[in-house]
Amino acid sequence: MEYKNVDPKCLTGENAISYTTRGYIVPCCWCDSPSIRPLLEMNGMYEDELKVENVDKIEHIFLSDQWIDFYNNLDRFPACLHYCSKNENT
Repeated sequence: MEYKNVDPKCLTGENAISYTTRGYIVPCCWCDSPSIRPLLEMNGMYEDELKVENVDKIEHIFLSDQWIDFYNNLDRFPACLHYCSKNENT
């Protein structure tokens, strides 16, 4: 997938996914900040069904509607725009 404003490091391998102390996987450590966490919660990425202890395979998390929606809308997440922006002036 080609992104207009973002070059997601979580997809290129430059930055790895993160495991939170609450038991969830998030796209990167920058997404687990207090300012970004509410956006992920609104996106459904902290639903019980996505908690690591509640899935048989981690792939189920990555293939969930919430994660697909996240990747389809990276431009609306400030951490993605800040840390992975294609614009050098951000």
